Parts: sequence; structure tokens; C-alpha cells
Amino acid sequence: MVKIQIESLSIPAGKENGDYILQREFPNGATLILLADGMSGLSLPESASKIVCEAISEYFVKTDIIDCTEHILRSIKYADERLAAFCKEKKSKMGSALLLVYISDAMLFYTSLGDVRLYYRDKQGEVTQLTNDDTIMQGADTYLTTCIAGRGFRNPIQVQRLPLNMGDSLLLCSDGYYKVHDIPHCFHHKEQTPPTLVDDDSSVVRIEIIQ
Repeated sequence: MVKIQIESLSIPAGKENGDYILQREFPNGATLILLADGMSGLSLPESASKIVCEAISEYFVKTDIIDCTEHILRSIKYADERLAAFCKEKKSKMGSALLLVYISDAMLFYTSLGDVRLYYRDKQGEVTQLTNDDTIMQGADTYLTTCIAGRGFRNPIQVQRLPLNMGDSLLLCSDGYYKVHDIPHCFHHKEQTPPTLVDDDSSVVRIEIIQ
């Protein structure tokens, strides 16, 4: 069992925050960390991100984990169904990008849908971006090619694994954060506050493996 230290910060660009962070620890010593970024081009982004995170957390709490990878996939499907029900109730189109991190017995399980990123720094200080953005450019605009929108998934979701060691660090961040920060610098320095004037909700979660 590893011991981890978690810090998080989320700053809205306006009155509502479309980003949502959820952290939950389990009796078996595992930890679930979620960072969702509601899609601003659709309705109620602040609700979409919250619904997705809370549904995944609920699934983890209410069901027994036998296979971590399969459990993660089922939890995301459950969240998609919950969001679909809410969209139907509100007669609205909603969606959210998501980064899911699950740490159990010194093993990192992770998956991302959209453009929320996960960075990893090993104890030697080398920084690697573990996730790929699911985006496409059309002119000057960027669109997500994968997200949770209550409509199922066109392509299979991939869950990745990585063994963790003492001294390793992880950084979860929404696009509003990584677009205005030097990520390697953020691993070495504790300040997390984005510029005072931000154009997008900015969220970051720092995880350090301390034992």
C-alpha cells in the first residue's frame, strides 16, 4: 500500500465552474481521483461535470471491485447513463471531458475522454504526458472527438496502467490550466494559482507518492 499526498485547486472563469474535482478514499487503501470539464458549448457544463464524477464515485462505492480495469469501464458507462437520464429530463444536450485516476497497491490505473490531461514525473524528474487529447481542429476552433455526453461511446475506452514508486508525482489538469502554465515548472514549484484574468475554468490536482 502506498501513501499519497493530494492537493487540488479549481478556479472558475465566471460565476459557474464547469470543472469538477472529486476525490474518494476506500477502506482497501485505494484512492479515486476524478477531474471533469463540462463542455461550455452545450447546456449546463457545471451540472454535466458534477453528474459524471458523482455517478462514477457512486458506482465505486456501491459495487465490489474484482477487476480494476473492467470496474473503471463499467463506472464510466454508468455515468454516461446517468447523464443521459438528466439530459432527457432537462431536454438539453450536455457533455463533459473526464480524467479518471485510480491508485491501488502502488499501481496507477487511468483513462481520459476529451482534453483533460494527466502528467507524470518520475523520481529522477523526467516529465511525461500520459494522456492524449481527443480533439480535432476545424479552422480556429477545437472540438472533442470523445467525451461523456449520454450517448454511449463510438470507440472502446482504453484503461492504462503504470506502477508507481516513492518520489513519483502526478498532475491532473484541465485545459484552462495547462494552456497557461509551464507543466514541468508546476511539478517543481507549489504555486498553482493561474493568472488573475482567465478565459476558461482552471483546475489542477497534484499527487505525490510519499511512501
